[in-house]
Amino acid sequence: MIDVNIGLNSYRLPLYWDNITLQEGIELHALCSKSIPKKLKEKYDIILNTKSRADQVAELELWAKDVSEDYTKDQLPRFVKALLNFWSIPYEVTDKCTNESLIQIFLDYIELFVVGILNNGVGFEPLGIDGFILDKDTYVFPEPKQIGQEHIPMYNLTTIQFCECSDLLMFISTQGFHLMPFFVSTLLQDGYYNEDEVLDNAETFNSLPMNKVWECVGAFNGFNNYVSKRFTNVFKSGGSKSGIKLSNSWRKFIIDIHTKSNYLYELSAIENSRILHTLEVSDRESEVIEYQNKLNEEHLKKSKK
Repeated sequence: MIDVNIGLNSYRLPLYWDNITLQEGIELHALCSKSIPKKLKEKYDIILNTKSRADQVAELELWAKDVSEDYTKDQLPRFVKALLNFWSIPYEVTDKCTNESLIQIFLDYIELFVVGILNNGVGFEPLGIDGFILDKDTYVFPEPKQIGQEHIPMYNLTTIQFCECSDLLMFISTQGFHLMPFFVSTLLQDGYYNEDEVLDNAETFNSLPMNKVWECVGAFNGFNNYVSKRFTNVFKSGGSKSGIKLSNSWRKFIIDIHTKSNYLYELSAIENSRILHTLEVSDRESEVIEYQNKLNEEHLKKSKK
């Protein structure tokens, strides 16, 4: 935390992501999503979606020319006051601040949290940690493995975890940050995947510092990139900040493997990779459907015994 002087008093504001818990992150996301000025969101869209630095500068210059007096004197200061109030600085204090000082506080201390919370940790550089301790319990990320010259991240991540985490990151971007505890709980479940346990354990991670949350997102995105680059035919497109986009036929196949065939339910990442590689080589949907039907028949036979 950092002490910031506002008027005659000193107040504490977060300086790093470990100063904010996941529960606070959920509340901050809700506030920012609801109250962020449209013009400020346009600025962030330009910064995040314009790849060329020259194009970005040109777009921001056009954006600045179109900034209205209402934005600088009302919309943005009002948004900053709401953020400062979120961190327990009363409105009776911020109402006495000039617009210029409010905007400067925003730029110096708060903006990085706003951009990050609205874009799944953009700007955060993961440290590549193996795990962490929360309330005296130890949690570890799915382990990597070196096979020859190939480094496979999250070697023991099960396929069902992979699909669930991909979905959850996409839903977080579209439906809300309140789903992030379920992503963390899914990623860190050790052993046989159990959805009921994921749901029961999710609340545990509300007190997790946000830097550890972004480490989880960064670790999964690393595996995300590995899979999408290696098995291009299986996906509509490469990895994205909202998760891997599986084509419908491939996705149905991968999920059905686990919902209808027990012996494949606990596939590790490398075993999953072997199946994906088979599909990648054949790239024929009829073979996928035939294999899927075969698994379904085997499962029905087992269930009747």
